[in-house]
Amino acid sequence: MARDFDWTIRVDGTRHEILARDRGNSFDIYVDDEFRFNVRSDINLDIEEDLTVGSKRCRIAVYRGVPDLAVD
Repeated sequence: MARDFDWTIRVDGTRHEILARDRGNSFDIYVDDEFRFNVRSDINLDIEEDLTVGSKRCRIAVYRGVPDLAVD
């Protein structure tokens, strides 16, 4: 069963929804329902990708196949 991971952040007073949708061996990343990119998922690799939301630079990290969002 595919899982979705979601986060809500505030940037410059505006609320943004970030979603990582599980595609099996990768995650599709969405910001406010707009597709941004796909990030690979591998249980043996730690993967990080930059994500800009408004004026804020964030990072999507996939460690041991589980995504997380780093802000600030």
